[in-house]
Amino acid sequence: MKETQVSVVVPVYNVQEYLSECLESILHQTYGALEIILIDDGSTDGSLELCDRYAKKDTRIRVIHQENGGAAAARKRGIQEAAGEFLCFVDGDDTIDVQMIGFFLEHMKNADLLTSGCRCEKADGRYLQRFDAFEEGVYKTKEEIEYILRNMIVFEDRMEDGVLPYLINKFYKTDLLRTVAENIDTRIRYG
Repeated sequence: MKETQVSVVVPVYNVQEYLSECLESILHQTYGALEIILIDDGSTDGSLELCDRYAKKDTRIRVIHQENGGAAAARKRGIQEAAGEFLCFVDGDDTIDVQMIGFFLEHMKNADLLTSGCRCEKADGRYLQRFDAFEEGVYKTKEEIEYILRNMIVFEDRMEDGVLPYLINKFYKTDLLRTVAENIDTRIRYG
């Protein structure tokens, strides 16, 4: 039986210093049926050449070059190019746990979107664990979805993030993302 393909979209803009570590964390996933789409968003620091070198070493990597349009534009292009049934984003200065994609796939049954906590490295080298404020579970009734939508950005009574504003800790059905991709405002700079 053929494994489900997952598209990993990596927006790349002037991250030469971090890019090798990022790509190695993706290439060494325990789940191997990956399509890795590197969107070079007009890099000027050598990131472009690094992308091309990695693409020559691993056939799962595809590099797309475009003029600088920002991370949202690069992600939007990645959604358009993705062939996998599922999709996740990893920024060029991020790394992921080697079991992340396999874990996401294992828990994606009957869901359109999966979100998890993440570990953020601070400038001083310390790590901070971050988690969504929602309880673990599958939310699908009308009432549950309304509750999520009301509290997605921030739980007003607790003044904390409802769903973390990062993309590295999300896993999507590609077809679902395509239905909303045209509405993504490319001026978005965070989250």
